[in-house]
Amino acid sequence: MPPASDRSAYLDVARGVSAQLVVVGHALNLAFAGTLMEPTASGLWGPRSGVFYVAELGVVVFFVLSGFLVTLTTRRKLTRPTYGLREYVVERAVRIFVPFVPALALIVAADSVLLRSGSEFVHVDLRPGTVVSNLAMLQGNMVTARLASATDADLLRFKVGSADPFWSVALEWWLYLAFGLVALAVLRKRALGVLSWLVLIFATLTFLERAGLVVAWMVGMGYAWSDARLVTLGRATHLGIAVGGLAVAVTLLSAGTSPYHWLVAGALAVALLSGYHVARHAARSAPSAVLRSAAFVADYSYSLYLVHFSLMIYLLARGPELGGWSTFVSLVLLANVAGAGFWWLFERHHVAVRRFVMARVDRRPLVPPPDPVVPTLVPDAS
Repeated sequence: MPPASDRSAYLDVARGVSAQLVVVGHALNLAFAGTLMEPTASGLWGPRSGVFYVAELGVVVFFVLSGFLVTLTTRRKLTRPTYGLREYVVERAVRIFVPFVPALALIVAADSVLLRSGSEFVHVDLRPGTVVSNLAMLQGNMVTARLASATDADLLRFKVGSADPFWSVALEWWLYLAFGLVALAVLRKRALGVLSWLVLIFATLTFLERAGLVVAWMVGMGYAWSDARLVTLGRATHLGIAVGGLAVAVTLLSAGTSPYHWLVAGALAVALLSGYHVARHAARSAPSAVLRSAAFVADYSYSLYLVHFSLMIYLLARGPELGGWSTFVSLVLLANVAGAGFWWLFERHHVAVRRFVMARVDRRPLVPPPDPVVPTLVPDAS
């Protein structure tokens, strides 16, 4: 983990808080299902109309930070003449898949043992085609969803087992690819080939039914792209922008608008990133122990996101009568322990894996760049 003094405490806190919002939101839903959820036609508990789900707020923050930091680090690396699409895709793929693949394997194995009798919260689909769909990041795609309704093909299923949160990882992946293709074409003034255009079109179609999260990511991208100019606005101007964006978001949320609505997501993104310009140097005055704690919580946020929901489902499957505040606290604490442990076992090795892969796909001498801190649901994408 890089020294906390070399990182932004504000972004670490935002990233860590966003993951905790998702965990807290899901723990609340499961511990108080009778209040916050309602039975659906499928026999499972589902969202209740008019209820604000805090987990959605956490996902929006993840996408804002991802758009901002992926763009910032990519623009910096593009100043190197040897940096191209191959290295960019390897970096993004390693960052997404190093923790994702073992998480998927563990969830499939655990679901097959612990959820054989089903669950009142999730539909357990462990068919091979569904697993392949998740590995290929096809879950939740508009194109594959339309094909699925017409063909009922396993490959086009939405999610695997209890891994409900994985849909956002797929969206993140296609955003990465789309941005990389466009950024490299614009900054290097290169025309896209046929394959690149096909990938870009497919990725764009993935976004159409997730407009709010895409807007959040693009606002983050815009702030990073214009970072040098935005710095000159001054803290007072950014404070006014942040307060205005937050006021718009709170007003819309109070009226029952979903955090995933593009106006809410966009306003939150503006508030969060102008807030960053207000507080970007706060790390210099914060105690080092606080900075390192914030950095650690931020580091394991992706692992936490991947494993927390399935763990909660397993715990409730063992004791379906559980509920209330004691269950809520237990779910949050155990999820964080599991997330930190999963990060230690798998995710923290992504830098070594990236260097290993690059050494084999690129014969040029590779000088490893500094490890950037980028959130991902994947929402971390360094």
